[in-house]
Amino acid sequence: MRRYHDADSDLGKHRCSYCRKSFFYESDLRSHENTHRGEKNNVCFCGKAYSSEKAMLFHQKAAHQGNAASYKCTVRKKRCHW
Repeated sequence: MRRYHDADSDLGKHRCSYCRKSFFYESDLRSHENTHRGEKNNVCFCGKAYSSEKAMLFHQKAAHQGNAASYKCTVRKKRCHW
């Protein structure tokens, strides 16, 4: 099921102030608006930054699958496992 609707639809109660797209969930709206503002608050352990957690997780699975243990966390100084 789609979690958002086009700007012409009134089905989602949370509306983007930039492009008027509507969302069912406020968290989806906040994530979406980050793309308009250029904010990239979700940083992978390899250093790449993303505007949404979903995009970061997709990157981690595609780019680091099978070798996540080879990266050391810069915050906790431990090996990363997920």
